[in-house]
Amino acid sequence: MTALIGKIPIEKFRSVYLTALLICLCVRNIGVYAFVPPVIDMAVFSGLAAVGFCLFFLEIIRKDIDFRLADNLLLALFLFTLILSAAINFRYGIFQNAKDLIWTIISFFVVGFCYRGENNFSIMRKALRLQNIIILFWFVMSLLSIFTAILQIGHVFHVKENSWVGVGITENRLFGVFVNPNSASIVAVTSVLFSIFQIFYNPKGSLNKNFNIANIAVQIVYISLSESRGSYMVCLLLGFVLAFLFSCNFFKFEGFRKILVSFCVAAVFALVIFFTMDLITKLFSVIPSLSKDIEVLSRYGSASRIGKRSDYVNNNDVSNLRFKIWVSAWEIFKKNWLFGVTPGNITDYAKSAMPETFMAVRGYKRAHSVWFGIPLYTGILGSVCMFGFFIKKIVDFYENYKRIGLRRSAPILNLCVLVFVSVLVYGLVESEILFVNSVCSFIFWFFVGISANYMNYGMKGAKS
Repeated sequence: MTALIGKIPIEKFRSVYLTALLICLCVRNIGVYAFVPPVIDMAVFSGLAAVGFCLFFLEIIRKDIDFRLADNLLLALFLFTLILSAAINFRYGIFQNAKDLIWTIISFFVVGFCYRGENNFSIMRKALRLQNIIILFWFVMSLLSIFTAILQIGHVFHVKENSWVGVGITENRLFGVFVNPNSASIVAVTSVLFSIFQIFYNPKGSLNKNFNIANIAVQIVYISLSESRGSYMVCLLLGFVLAFLFSCNFFKFEGFRKILVSFCVAAVFALVIFFTMDLITKLFSVIPSLSKDIEVLSRYGSASRIGKRSDYVNNNDVSNLRFKIWVSAWEIFKKNWLFGVTPGNITDYAKSAMPETFMAVRGYKRAHSVWFGIPLYTGILGSVCMFGFFIKKIVDFYENYKRIGLRRSAPILNLCVLVFVSVLVYGLVESEILFVNSVCSFIFWFFVGISANYMNYGMKGAKS
């Protein structure tokens, strides 16, 4: 039986599965998808979850997953603590806990799987295919979103009770054609990274250079108009890091002078990014409405232009309530510090056991931060495993650069590092790594898997 399973071309199935999953996740980001009947959405993603779990099961039988590696061991221990937390809090959210567990397994060991037999050519082919899907899809969607800003279109559609979808300019920020501008903008950031990678390294299978340049411009405009503070923060950080590394390689002199000059160049470049994005926002804020009959609807009143976000003044938006949510999450964590409260039952638990907390009163289902969410959902035990995993990855990246140097490092590995840092920093203000089935989470774990392949099993095949 094992020998028969061993002959199954699992990597080909996995490649097709990843492509299908990514496309479905991209489509799910479009605003009109909110009108798709829930039963259809459940059927599609239940099917994808079933196929993904079968792939994981085959990997276990074939012994493809090496749990002797610290990476895989830490992730497996984290899953174990998640199961313990769900078992202890079994009275709340059993179905949602099962869903979160299955998708977390798929993220760790199917999307981000470190496959020992895969050579460098195969990795690059797969990475470029998925990059191209994201670049092309986000270019079209972001461009359409920008057109809605130019035309001053903005409407709110109420899908069901306490659920709405914004189109165009809503709450003085650009939703465009996306469901969530925060999630869309961080994927736009990674799309910029993919285009930069393809422009400078031009691996076989890359998109046209001019198209990639156009994509960078479009995504920068969308990020600016989305008013996503988390993505703003990541853009400035990435601009600083990339400028610093470029300067270190460009300048010939050595020592402290080189570091100081590179730091100054990087700081100036980060400021240029900041003022450019601010200028874009101000330019769009003065575009006159093309029709006097168009009025942008907002939960906080009329807001017909890009400008100062309404939630800065009306402090009811979740973006402005993060500190209260985090304080509430800390209060719940202190009562369940060892195993935590799984994400599938946090609202029910809070209303039942701690009804006075902010999360219970408002009914928030997420901590809106990976950094607060991990201890809240899995306690100290899960935190040790997952933060230990993050720290180990950072140490691995450092040791790799220390051993072979930045210039000799594989370009795809450099891209993995930038994606890892970007999404991890963004995780300070959003839950886009764990317990969510999103494009951003997919990107994060996929490139974590690629980096693990390079650093644990070496570079097989031609240099990328």
